[in-house]
Amino acid sequence: MLHRGPAVSTSLPALEIWFDLASMYSYLSVMRIEGLAASAGVQLQWEPFLLGPIFESFGWNSSPFVLQKEKGEYMWRDLPRQCRKYGLPWRRPSVFPRNTVLPVRIALHGAREAWGPAFAREMMLRAWERDEDISGEASVGSALASIGLPAEEVLADAHSPVNKPRLRAQIERARGLKIFGAPMFLVRGEMFWGNDRLEDALEAARRSGPVPPDQTPGCDGDHRHHRRHKDAPEAEKASLDHVASEVDPRRVHAPASDVEISAEFLSHGRQHFNAAGRAEPSPLDVTVVQGEDRATSVAQLEGGNRCRTGEVVA
Repeated sequence: MLHRGPAVSTSLPALEIWFDLASMYSYLSVMRIEGLAASAGVQLQWEPFLLGPIFESFGWNSSPFVLQKEKGEYMWRDLPRQCRKYGLPWRRPSVFPRNTVLPVRIALHGAREAWGPAFAREMMLRAWERDEDISGEASVGSALASIGLPAEEVLADAHSPVNKPRLRAQIERARGLKIFGAPMFLVRGEMFWGNDRLEDALEAARRSGPVPPDQTPGCDGDHRHHRRHKDAPEAEKASLDHVASEVDPRRVHAPASDVEISAEFLSHGRQHFNAAGRAEPSPLDVTVVQGEDRATSVAQLEGGNRCRTGEVVA
């Protein structure tokens, strides 16, 4: 096990931060939360996850900032203002939303490690300052190396049979907690949504007092929200462990060990931005599957054209 950090202390109040590396407002919070938490005497519990499957469960085939034109236009005006306010670097991304399955998988692997927050910050800067494609191993490996970690070892560990299913389970945890957006802050189950609620969440955590011993995450990543799953009957466990068990015939399929993506999202959900700042469809060469025929353009999926929103990870 690499660079194991200390278990969460029972002597301090705790705040959970649920975030997606592809979430622009999560960027604002991730980059400033540690200093604010230290000043408030609050310990942080990092909970990276994917928003895409959450959005898809609402019937959305893309980010609401893509689906709702006016909201999207407002967001692209608001983000530069917010970054100036907090002194954060900003560059409008050429692709939105980005595929973040791999970096979020690694962030989750490091969520209970000492290096986890540094990795999250580094990936956020690559996405939102440098407009870097963070979907592949080249970017993720470079980020791991930049914070002093053995990239190949961390990547291999995260892809191991023990660790790989954790991202699927994390998405199910988010659903169970009724998380609908990011960043989301939880204080003993109480929700505070959005970067503009960060200070409120920290104050609520400070007032809540120390974490009860039976709600303290262990160093193995166990958490109070897992107890329902751990104690559930076998039939319920199987249901909780199986995400998207009813296959939509419109889907594009990769191997079961990889991802399953909504073909509708691939057609409509991802956009590139041209030099004038106007959205353009991203050309995707994929095989849309009908019925039980599950042939797939795996090379294209692995080549970085997997869309983030709508993904269901194995």
